[in-house]
Amino acid sequence: MYVVERLLDCLPESSEIKTNKGSTPLICARKGGDSQRHKDIIEYLDNYIQKQQEDTSSLISVGKVDNVGMPVVMSSIHHRHVHARGA
Repeated sequence: MYVVERLLDCLPESSEIKTNKGSTPLICARKGGDSQRHKDIIEYLDNYIQKQQEDTSSLISVGKVDNVGMPVVMSSIHHRHVHARGA
């Protein structure tokens, strides 16, 4: 779980990267097994993706998006969040 959290902290868009067959990390986690560790990762990814979508749509609705489509506010929140956790 720690690796998943650190990866998403450092590269938030990694939650949407797809394999050659089109599977996202969430789809891969769901295919990976039904151990408690897999369930925890699935829940974490699902919540993370949902929050990212909510944050992005609220920022887009007020027009706060930079020239590559990423919310400007997210980068500053992410930066403070990573360093506050000592990553």
